[in-house]
Amino acid sequence: MSVLKTSNIKPTAVYRALPWQELAWRDRTFTIVGSGSAGGGKSRWAAEKMHAYMKRYPGTTGLMARKTYQSMVNSTLLFFKHRVIGAELGKTVQHIESKHRFEYSNGSVLGYGGMLNEEQREAIRGIGLDGGLGIAWMEESTRFIRSDYDELVARMRDSVGDFRQIILTTNPGAPNHWIYQDLIMAGAASVYYSGALDNPYNPPEYIDNLKRLTGILKKRLVDGQWVQAEGVVYDNFMPEDGGNVTEAADYDPAKPIIWGVDDGYAYGQGPGTASYHPRVILFAQESAQGGVHIFDEYFACQELGETSIDNCLARGYGTPEQVYIDSSAAELRGRFWGRGWFTFRRLIL
Repeated sequence: MSVLKTSNIKPTAVYRALPWQELAWRDRTFTIVGSGSAGGGKSRWAAEKMHAYMKRYPGTTGLMARKTYQSMVNSTLLFFKHRVIGAELGKTVQHIESKHRFEYSNGSVLGYGGMLNEEQREAIRGIGLDGGLGIAWMEESTRFIRSDYDELVARMRDSVGDFRQIILTTNPGAPNHWIYQDLIMAGAASVYYSGALDNPYNPPEYIDNLKRLTGILKKRLVDGQWVQAEGVVYDNFMPEDGGNVTEAADYDPAKPIIWGVDDGYAYGQGPGTASYHPRVILFAQESAQGGVHIFDEYFACQELGETSIDNCLARGYGTPEQVYIDSSAAELRGRFWGRGWFTFRRLIL
């Protein structure tokens, strides 16, 4: 761990960090994950570090991101303006709402936005003189997909500061979430755990309310555990008519589309029959818990790859952002590449 020096900084407000926040504040690791229970102080630490970085390195560029632009404006942005910038707003820091950014008197720029769809992604790509970033913060990061993080990794090239960093703050999600698997368990990030009971700034009634939680919410929001909510067997299954299960699609037109492709398996009466070696394409979107919702399926036998692709597009869900296809389907994979679509060889459900 290296240390963020604070010499030659003229303070304008005092931030009293908790012990774990002080360690995370000084950490220069490229990726930092702040996890743990609700109310542990993750967001305050991340916001304060973003603000300090802007002031410490004149002319640098930073980004605050949430999955949706609306959640950024209604939550993180309000908190940052009033709890972190505070009295500096309108003096040493100007909020340029029309450009979705804060401009500091030393030339630093801190942009903000969402990454829900291509329009929101495009809005944040132009932040900075050359699109490069020195520091980025992904708030409520279990809402993001891995490609969101990868896109920010590719933009961490601002050379003003002497270190670059991506901060992820989140309550725990499912243990198969990419943050837990690829960053925490793989040792690819510094990880700091926090708890509401260790934060003296929480009012007593907030702690009392947290203690009333039960089940999966208690394990995640109180105990700070990455535990599984899906995949359990329920004993109260009821059919669609008057029950609690429906065939209605879980499709959200605002979310990116994922295709999962299985280009054939042994089925039906054998070679030459209409039911043999079918192609299956699943339509999915990432869930808030880090898994996927499969909301539609395409099934065809003895059909050209181009025809299958066109038929799937005709369903009106739009072009997929990601395509997962089995490694043996070289011909069909080539069809996807011909359309400029990037493919992966594994989809973990």
